[in-house]
Parts: sequence; structure tokens; C-alpha cells
Amino acid sequence: MLLQFNPINGAHMKVVPLIPVTDDQKKIHLNKSQVKFLPGTNEVTDAEWSILQTHLAQEIADGVIVLLDKKVAVAPGRPGGMKSLQNLAELPTRLAIEYVEQCINPDTLLKWYGEEFRDEVRTRISRKMEILKVDFPSELPPYIEPPDLEADLSLKTNKELNDIAVALGINTKSFGKKSQWIEAIEAARGIAKEDSESEPGQIDDFPV
Repeated sequence: MLLQFNPINGAHMKVVPLIPVTDDQKKIHLNKSQVKFLPGTNEVTDAEWSILQTHLAQEIADGVIVLLDKKVAVAPGRPGGMKSLQNLAELPTRLAIEYVEQCINPDTLLKWYGEEFRDEVRTRISRKMEILKVDFPSELPPYIEPPDLEADLSLKTNKELNDIAVALGINTKSFGKKSQWIEAIEAARGIAKEDSESEPGQIDDFPV
């Protein structure tokens, strides 16, 4: 579940214990005893959220904790209702990148690092982890196959290249040749890499 933490009264962090209250909650398997919220985007598991809602009722009512519930058509262009996208991996690339840029929570970034397959989103997650000096895991969970970040762009279709370019903020309206997309993407990736190497690693505004 994607959540936005909007702190008030100068608070920079909120730690919420995962204490089951109801009999149903006591049956839930949890991997941690508490959840830490930092300003911006945070993600928790469905199991954690089912318990957190009990303890965050006032914060939710006051807009301090906001559920980022993105609704999209089940079948675009066809009737059939809407579905909710509540995890980063389900979101469109551009929106996923936006939420990554708003995140300073190491726990959330590590969760995304192990779950996200899309090259452009994963690159942004890695860059944010480097800026915040979050240690990269020595290996991914066994059920995750690492994405091929060096995949040959020439093997992608024009549509796939256009999606990557748009996610990088490139104006592709005048593009017609595959070489134009590839050159623009490689140039943008090079700039992103240089920026990540020059960004400071200390976040003084959000002490933990």
C-alpha cells in the first residue's frame, strides 16, 4: 500500500508499533514489530496496513497519512469498471518515478529495489539509494530475477523506446527513427548518472 506522510508540528518521522487489536489481526503474520514513516512516499504491505489503520485513524482523518490509491480502467477504452493500483510495481512508469523521487524512506526504497523490474524505475530507485547512502542488499530475494540494465536498446521496438524516453522526460514528438530514440535515451542516462555522482548524500532536513 502506497502512503503519503505529511508531517505536522515539525515532526520528521513517525514510528507506529504493529500491535494487533482484533482477533482477526492477531492471526496476521508480520515480519516486523513496527513501521517507520518519513515525509513523502512510503509503502507498507497489505498485512501491515490492515493493522496500521487501527492505530492511525486520527492521522488518516487529519490528512497526515494519505492512501495513494490510483484508480485506472480495468480495460482502457472499454466499459468494465475501475481497479485500484496500490503498489509501486503496478503503477505506470511515469507515476512510479514521481513517487520514487518523493521517497526518503530506506525501508521503502529497499522494498522497491527487490520488487521493481522496469529499467527506468529501478535506475531511479538505485540513484535515490545512493543519494541517501542506503546500503544495497548483497543479493536479491531468490524469487526475483535481476533486470538486465544493459539490455541492447536496438532490440526494443519504437514503442518501447518511446515509453522509456517519455519516462526520462524526453520530448519525442519529432522522433521518427529508432536511432533518435536510442541517442536521446543514452544521453539522458548519462546525465542522470553524472547527477547521481555529484548529489550530496546528507539530508539535513530529515534527521533520523
